[in-house]
Amino acid sequence: MKIFKRKLIFVLLYAALAFGLIYTMTAGGLGISADSESYLVAANRFTQHRWGESVNPYWPPLYPLNIAAIKAMGLSGLLGAARIVSVFSFIISIVTVYLLGLQLGGKRTAHLSAISCLVLSSMVYLYCFCWSETLYIMLSLLFLFTLTLFLKNTGENVTKYLILSGIFSGLGTITRFIGFSLIGAGIVSIIFLSHYHPPAKKIKKTLVFVGTAVIPVFLYYLICFHYYGLTGKKQFPSSFTFIHQLIQLPVTVYHDWLTFDLKFWNYVFFFKMGHYFFWLGISVLLFLVWFMILFFRDAFRLKHSSEFELKSKTGVFIYVVFYIAFILIVSSTIDIDPIGSRFIVPVYPFFLLLVFSMVPPVSKISVHGKPKSCFLGMAILCLAVFWSIQLLSIISIHQGINTGSFLAMEHPGNLNRGSMEYLKQNLDSNDYILSNVYRKLTFIWPRQEPYFQTNEETWEESLNSLVYEASQRTVYVLICTGDYTPQGITVADVDQADNRIGLFAWKKIFGNDYLYKTKHMAWQPPPESQEIK
Repeated sequence: MKIFKRKLIFVLLYAALAFGLIYTMTAGGLGISADSESYLVAANRFTQHRWGESVNPYWPPLYPLNIAAIKAMGLSGLLGAARIVSVFSFIISIVTVYLLGLQLGGKRTAHLSAISCLVLSSMVYLYCFCWSETLYIMLSLLFLFTLTLFLKNTGENVTKYLILSGIFSGLGTITRFIGFSLIGAGIVSIIFLSHYHPPAKKIKKTLVFVGTAVIPVFLYYLICFHYYGLTGKKQFPSSFTFIHQLIQLPVTVYHDWLTFDLKFWNYVFFFKMGHYFFWLGISVLLFLVWFMILFFRDAFRLKHSSEFELKSKTGVFIYVVFYIAFILIVSSTIDIDPIGSRFIVPVYPFFLLLVFSMVPPVSKISVHGKPKSCFLGMAILCLAVFWSIQLLSIISIHQGINTGSFLAMEHPGNLNRGSMEYLKQNLDSNDYILSNVYRKLTFIWPRQEPYFQTNEETWEESLNSLVYEASQRTVYVLICTGDYTPQGITVADVDQADNRIGLFAWKKIFGNDYLYKTKHMAWQPPPESQEIK
């Protein structure tokens, strides 16, 4: 009973810490990207019972379904519902990391893993966005937790854990297609790691798992077939080779764990400190290599120890291998983004669990016949460096959110910019917004189309099309300066064109943003080949 009470106290503690952190970080709302808008559009259609437009073969439906369900219950609007999903799934994820850590390596593994996930800036950053990875991480952790309970225990009563793991893997698959790696890892783990003999029993348990896992996946594809038939999405070949993506993988992990340069959009938090932390990160990596050498050197002598439960750790390891292999193969085959933080964050909790699950067995190893004091001191130093980097990164993210200077354009901190607030309050349904930084337009709901992407060479042609659009509706032109990767024309280009043809009724300046509103122009037939894209 004392053990149960102690465990319950820590579960409540980590739940409270997770809630406080992510609730504070998302106080201004979740970040919105192009993918986020697709989720929100689908969720809105779900609430309107437009099933044929909501369930399609290209976007797994569970994440927008959760948003729609919360909205349908009257708890919040779409964006508020997405925030509820993010906060709730973060809480469950941290608690599950703690509970899974107890199964894999005991108290030290559980606490070190839970704390590390709490302060892992790339994971926190991901939960600040309206992205389906937030729900997927929770489901994958629940899958591995229930699968581990099944692998570690014997008897017929553990079948419930097998069924639960199948349910979570199936739900993960209709959250993100990478969830097929959950099903694959489950099949391999049951066949090779379960206690059942003869082999016929393992096959039976495997079929129970697969049957449970494929039910939601089968229903999803059945609905898709009903509305779309055998229609498939045309896929374009990837711009990146397998070797390129393979090299990018450790680079991304290194940046996310040991620098201030998360690989979401290649921005740097504390650039002036980067040189010092580079060498600090290299030192930590060298120690981790030494750690792994010690571990594998002495693993065989510990493998028969009851404290070294290799099978449960192997189940987690199998999933990590399946996930990474799936990502590498798909990203080097289909034209999607290069390997970055958003792709890899979902396996970070399992990386941490595997690393910290080595602590109990390695702590029994003596270094050159002496106690482990040297090893322990280096381990504590490395952990302190890791936690410090992550905490400083989270502080920097929070400051960027509050000031609106966050370099990721989708983040809600930028919503505080006056140009965005003005447009949100004054935009009519027929009005268009054109901008030289097209991602800025994702802040306006619903998303504004078309985007205004041009350059000096095509400016005159685009100007003719702009004049035509101004004869049909009001057009706002937003020129952003001081932002990363601005595209197209400058304020000088727009001012020069306005002086020549008198296109704009007024210009307003909001810090680094210049907002123009067009006059109603006399109709002029635009050139046939000129369209705003």
